Amino acid sequence: MPNRYEREIEEILSRMEDAEPRRGRGDRIHPLQRPPTRARVRRTWRVPLPELLLLLSIALTLIATGLAFYDGSADLITGIIGAVALILFVVALVVGWRDRFRPQRAAQWRSGPSNTVVTPLRRNPLSALVTRIRVFRLRMQYRRAQRENDDLK
Repeated sequence: MPNRYEREIEEILSRMEDAEPRRGRGDRIHPLQRPPTRARVRRTWRVPLPELLLLLSIALTLIATGLAFYDGSADLITGIIGAVALILFVVALVVGWRDRFRPQRAAQWRSGPSNTVVTPLRRNPLSALVTRIRVFRLRMQYRRAQRENDDLK
C-alpha cells in the first residue's frame, strides 16, 4: 500500500513539473506590453501652523546667534531678532496646545449630527512632523525592498 501512495505522489509531482511553463528571454514583459501605470500625483507640502511657527522660531534664533557671534557681541538687532524668536516659540506652543482645551463636538455625517462624540488627539506640536518622518522612512524601506525584488527577477 505505501508504495502505491508514493507512486501516486511522484506522478502528481511530475505532472506539476511538466505543467509549469519554462521562463525564457521571450517570456519577459516588454515595455510596450506592460499595463499602464497610474499617473503620479503631485504632492504639496503643507506644514501645519504650529510646526511652521516653531521652525521659524528656531531659524530666527540661529540667525540671531550667528549675528552675535560674527559681531563679537550682542546688539539691538540681535536682541530684537531673539525676542521675535521667543514670541514665535510661545505662540507656536499656545497654538499647538489650544485644541486640548476646546469643548468636544459631536460627529456630523451626511445625515446630520449623530450621538457619537469625537475627542481630539492629545498631541504636542512636533507629533505631526515625527509622524511624517516615520511614514517617509517606511516608504523608503518599502521602495528599497521593491527594488531588491525587481533586481532578483
